[in-house]
Amino acid sequence: MATVPNAPSNILVIPGPRRLTVNFTAPEDDGGSPVTGYVASVESMDGQTGSIAFGPRAPVVIAGVQEDVFYTVSVRATNAQGDSEPSPASAPVTPMGPTTPNPPSTVSGLPQEDGSVLVHFSPPADDGGASVLSYKATAINEIIPGNGGQTATGIGAPLLLTGLSPNEGYTFVVQAINQVGASELSEKSPIVIPTIHTPEDSVPPPLDNAHSFSVSKHINIAQLVDELKQATSSASVNAAMVEQGDTVTLWVAPLSLSSEIVEQTIQAHVPDAAYGVSPEEAEFTRVVQKILTDREADLSSDEMQALVKGWVWRGVGVNGAF
Repeated sequence: MATVPNAPSNILVIPGPRRLTVNFTAPEDDGGSPVTGYVASVESMDGQTGSIAFGPRAPVVIAGVQEDVFYTVSVRATNAQGDSEPSPASAPVTPMGPTTPNPPSTVSGLPQEDGSVLVHFSPPADDGGASVLSYKATAINEIIPGNGGQTATGIGAPLLLTGLSPNEGYTFVVQAINQVGASELSEKSPIVIPTIHTPEDSVPPPLDNAHSFSVSKHINIAQLVDELKQATSSASVNAAMVEQGDTVTLWVAPLSLSSEIVEQTIQAHVPDAAYGVSPEEAEFTRVVQKILTDREADLSSDEMQALVKGWVWRGVGVNGAF
């Protein structure tokens, strides 16, 4: 029949900042039932009992004890039948006062579109016996040291670092701070290169009070303006074209012009050699516009040849053009 285990032995207590780390030897006799855990309890030298801690094995850490007070520690083993008798008490020890925390770990930087960097990290494994009150992140410029030194503080991760120089390599270190002071610096993060991204829709239009259309790149602005003036019977027409990556936007002012007439004029627009466009380019553009207007348009052999030449001139394979 199973019984409670024997008591642990060889109790050794290592004092730390406001805590005691208790090592011991497991009982030789578990009472016929496996030991499931251990209970460590402290008693001050004036007979006052204090904190209790539990653990599945040695060591067991007892927190919440006061510095400058002498304690003894005893340990009991537990199985399915209950607790063992307490072990013989340890030699008296006194905890230390709190110390600075360990540094944070796993520091990394995440660039933001405005050129700032969010610094992430994990809290320290040891707070030094006093709760961490805040964290401080510092930027290190690995290219031009004088451009580093930016800091940010907060009660937890992430911390936002601003004022960094774009397109220069930075690493980041973090410190944990408790009532005693700041930890050592953490290990450096991997290098991060801040970059300022300007959203495409933040680019101001080149013309005020204007229509906008997505178009191909094969537009002659001067010729189109003349065509729009004739189509709208307006002498105040102006136009501008803006390329943003693969997007080409045509702006036509003033806004009072009929958008339907403007769009029809753009669709019918074919650059002419008189405006500095070669006859071949003008013919290619005309054929493309014909296809865009009528997907089932019948092309003559000359038109097919102009289309093929235009694609080859642009460096695009003929098979990819159809």
